[in-house]
Amino acid sequence: MDRITVISGPERRRAWTAEQKEALVLAACAPGAVVADIARAADIHPSLIHRWRRELTQRIGPSSTGASFVPVVMKADASADVPSERQGLRVAAEIETRGAVIRFGDEAGPELVRAILGSLR
Repeated sequence: MDRITVISGPERRRAWTAEQKEALVLAACAPGAVVADIARAADIHPSLIHRWRRELTQRIGPSSTGASFVPVVMKADASADVPSERQGLRVAAEIETRGAVIRFGDEAGPELVRAILGSLR
């Protein structure tokens, strides 16, 4: 005689909304955050957060070489150190990389910033 085992309990496969996915990805990208800890708290595998992050970056800014993350350090008041402020240009962001300093004004759109930073590779 054959035996059949019926496993009952809560369904393990859950449907996540875009907002829930984004919230978990943002929490995992916070300074000092550990993806494994965020995943454990949400009762999911860490690879799922990595997949959602990859999907989110592809949806926001696809590139031919793939999106990448770069650590950013925010200064409390960087405007005092920026010489362009004295020349009348309002600096929205300043990036220092490979010995060069790149300053973006308020008017710089995402496409321009992406193109400039992409040329640094």
